[in-house]
Amino acid sequence: MTNELLDLRRKIDQCDESLLKLFQERLNIVAHVAKYKQEHSMPIFDAQREEEILRRYEGLEREFFRSLMALSRREQSKILFPYNIVLAGFMGVGKSSVGRVLAGHLGRDFLDLDEEIEKDIGMTISEFFSKEGEQAFREKEKELIRKFSSQSELVLSVGGGAVLNRENVAELKKRGRLILLTADVDTIFERLKDDTTRPVLGIPVTKAKIEELMDKRGEAYERAAQIIVSTDGLSQDGVVNRIIQSLFQFKN
Repeated sequence: MTNELLDLRRKIDQCDESLLKLFQERLNIVAHVAKYKQEHSMPIFDAQREEEILRRYEGLEREFFRSLMALSRREQSKILFPYNIVLAGFMGVGKSSVGRVLAGHLGRDFLDLDEEIEKDIGMTISEFFSKEGEQAFREKEKELIRKFSSQSELVLSVGGGAVLNRENVAELKKRGRLILLTADVDTIFERLKDDTTRPVLGIPVTKAKIEELMDKRGEAYERAAQIIVSTDGLSQDGVVNRIIQSLFQFKN
């Protein structure tokens, strides 16, 4: 290795040290911003503000600031909500779609439990139900809930039947806040009427079957929930904002 290359690397190291000091200073300011947003019940993600900043830059500089702002959101999220955020509720209420948007707003990782189960078992849930039965599926579900509940700073969406088991609920609440998303029967039916991947609903999906299952599960859902958010008439961003407002107001 030549002296010239060593000298260049030393200069890069010096730049990195300066960057690190500035980054730490920025995170300190971000912590104050987080407290301000908490006091004034403001959303963590400000799309207009971030877009204004990104418009100033191009290419790698824009990507640098995009990453920097995502890290800042993650830091604010960790300060304000130092726990996992778990989305539960009946099929079709929007847990997965809302969860992805929420995770983006908070700079967090998102996990869909049903998707993770399918990766683990190497087949669709419908296929697993047919081959192994619901009891085997629930055991696999419980196993992965234990696994992911031990992690931190996640947005986790769980299947419609996951919180019917009190052990699952207790596990999810150890390091998380459990939010029940709701929607009316008509909304759910419109979303699921052509869905053939919901084994507990059967084929074809009917309003009567949805109502029957919702009535059967309703008490357990409400017992499990720490926060309840209706998704009726709201966009995904609207639901996310309502979740964040509810978390601000939530008392341990």
